[in-house]
Amino acid sequence: MAKEVVSKEVEIERLQAKLRKAYSQMERQQADYDEEVRKFKKDSEQAKEELVRVVNKCVNFRVLWPNSPRHSVCQSNFCRLNDLEAESAKYQEKAKTLDSGQLNAIAEMQEKLRTQEKELSRLRNELSEKEKIAKTFEEMKKELDYLELQNDTLSQTLDSKENTVKELERHIAAHSTLGANLSPQPRHKGSGGLTKSLSNYAIDANCNRRDDVSAAMSRSLRSTQKKLVDSRLLVKCLKETVERLARGESPDISRLLGIKTDSMSESEAEQVAFDSTTMTMGVAEKMSSHCLTAYNFALCPFQKNESSS
Repeated sequence: MAKEVVSKEVEIERLQAKLRKAYSQMERQQADYDEEVRKFKKDSEQAKEELVRVVNKCVNFRVLWPNSPRHSVCQSNFCRLNDLEAESAKYQEKAKTLDSGQLNAIAEMQEKLRTQEKELSRLRNELSEKEKIAKTFEEMKKELDYLELQNDTLSQTLDSKENTVKELERHIAAHSTLGANLSPQPRHKGSGGLTKSLSNYAIDANCNRRDDVSAAMSRSLRSTQKKLVDSRLLVKCLKETVERLARGESPDISRLLGIKTDSMSESEAEQVAFDSTTMTMGVAEKMSSHCLTAYNFALCPFQKNESSS
C-alpha cells in the first residue's frame, strides 16, 4: 500500500511538471502567434492602403491611358495583395486551431491530474486505516503473549503444587497407618484406670507431642495452603481477563496487580499465617484435604475450557 501511494505521488508530480511545461510552451507559442498575426495585420493594413492608392492611380491611369502597359502591372499588384490577405487569414485560422488543441490537451491533463489526486487521497486513507488496524493487532498480540506466558507459569505452579500435595498425602497416609498399627505401652501398677492418649505413641521422636506433625511438615502444609490460595486467585483473575478480552472489553488492571476478588469468601481470600509451630495429625489431615479441594477448584476453569473445546 505504501509503495502504491509513493508511485501515485510520483505520477502526480510528473503530470504537474508536464502541465507546467505545456503551459510554458503554450504561452511561448501564443506570444509568437500573436506577434506573427500582428505583423500580418500591419502588413495587410499597409497593403490595403497601398492597394487603394494603386487602384485609384490605376483607375485614373486607365481613364487617361487605356492602352498603356502599366495597366497589367497594376493588375498583378492587385493579385499579390489578395494573396497576402488569404495567407494572413490562413495564419489566423491556424493560430486558432493550435490554441484550441492546446486548451483541449491542458483540460485533459487537468482532469487526469484531478483523478490521480482523488486516487492518492483514497489510498492514503486506506493506508492510515490499515496502519491503525496493524497497531491494534500488535497490541493484542503482545497482550495475548503475556497472558499465555502467565498461563504457562500458572500451569507450572499448579503442577508443582499437585506434586507437593501428593507427597503430603503419602506422608499423612504413612503416619496414619503407623499410628493405627502401634499399640499403647503397658500401664504401671501404681497408675490409675485411665488409658494413655495417642500422645504416648512413638510416632515422631523429634516432636514435642507424639501425635503432632513435625515442624518442617507443618511449615510445608501452611506454605502449600498459602500458595494454593494465591494460585486460585491468579486463576480467577486470568479467567476473567480472558473472558473480558473475548467480549472485546478491557481487562481489569487492578485484578492483575494482585487485588483480591470479591467473589471469594473472607476465609478463602485470607492470607495463611506462616509460622513454624507444630500441628496435630487431625489438623494436618484437615489442611491437606482443604489443599486438595482448593487445588481441584483452581483447576476447574481449565477443565471446563478443555471439555468445551
